[in-house]
Amino acid sequence: MWIAKAIIGAMLMLSLASCGKPQEAQPTVAIQRTTPSGATPLAVGETIRFNVEVRAQNFQGPGLVGLVIQSADGTVLATSNQVPVHDGESVQLEAAVTVPKTASVRVFAPLFLDDKTQTSVLDTRVYKVH
Repeated sequence: MWIAKAIIGAMLMLSLASCGKPQEAQPTVAIQRTTPSGATPLAVGETIRFNVEVRAQNFQGPGLVGLVIQSADGTVLATSNQVPVHDGESVQLEAAVTVPKTASVRVFAPLFLDDKTQTSVLDTRVYKVH
């Protein structure tokens, strides 16, 4: 019983200690709109042009966004050119693929900050394939 009280007390102290300290917003990227919408499964052999509106926010300095389109096994099917983006700005990206025999197609929109070549800031959409 005393262990539970000690844990609750420690949690309360930690939450009170963080009160009043502003939380620093983390960089984000969000897919705002896609064409096709994903409501209808994609067909094998069909050529699809993905048009994607992406919004990036909560960062300073240079940023780049792009598209990466992959099959279910992680094979890269297409990429778009990376384009510069500013905090709070939306950009349009597009890439075309011929749908392979796969269970799904994934569309990723990564945000690269400060001229880095790797990132963990991304958004994704998954399209079923029939």
